[in-house]
Amino acid sequence: MYNPLSLLSVPLLTAMVKSPKFFVREYYERGNTNTLKKIIQPFLLTWYDKEDEVEKSRALFHLQQLPACANPYLYDSENSADYTKLMVAASQPIGFAIYINILPKKWQAPNFLKTKIHHYMLQHLTWWRYNKTHQLTIHLKDKYGKLYVQLSWKNNKAEVLLQQIENCTVCVTT
Repeated sequence: MYNPLSLLSVPLLTAMVKSPKFFVREYYERGNTNTLKKIIQPFLLTWYDKEDEVEKSRALFHLQQLPACANPYLYDSENSADYTKLMVAASQPIGFAIYINILPKKWQAPNFLKTKIHHYMLQHLTWWRYNKTHQLTIHLKDKYGKLYVQLSWKNNKAEVLLQQIENCTVCVTT
C-alpha cells in the first residue's frame, strides 16, 4: 500500500502549533510499511485550524466518522496535556509511526500509480474516452484522513479514493 504522507517530527509540530490547531488521530494502515519494521501502531494526525469555525466543525465531524477501532482522539494544541502528548508523538516513540497529513514535497504520481490510474480510467471512466494525446492532471488530496486522487483530463474531472485505484486490476484485452 502506497504511503505518500510525512512522518511527524518535533520541528514540524513546533512550527505548526505557532497558531492553535486541532489534530485528529486515527489508525493509519498505509503507515504500516515494510521499511519501518517493528511498528506496533501507525497513526495519522490530521490537522485543523482551531481559530476557524468551519475547520473546528470539520475536525469534530472527522472525529465522529471514525470507528472506535481506529483509536480516535482529538488533540487541542492549546491544552497542555494534549501538547505534551503531541510532542511525544512527534518524537516517534519506539513501536509507533506517527504521520501527519502533509506531503513531503511537491507530489507527483509514481510510475506504478500512473499505470494503475490509466487502467482505472479505462475500466471506470469509460465515457471519458481517455487517450494519452491530452495531458492528464493528477493531484493527491486528503479528506478526513482518506487519500483521494483528483483526475482532470480535457473537461472531465473526478475524485477517486486512492484505495480504489490501488485495487484496480490490469485490463486484459484479447
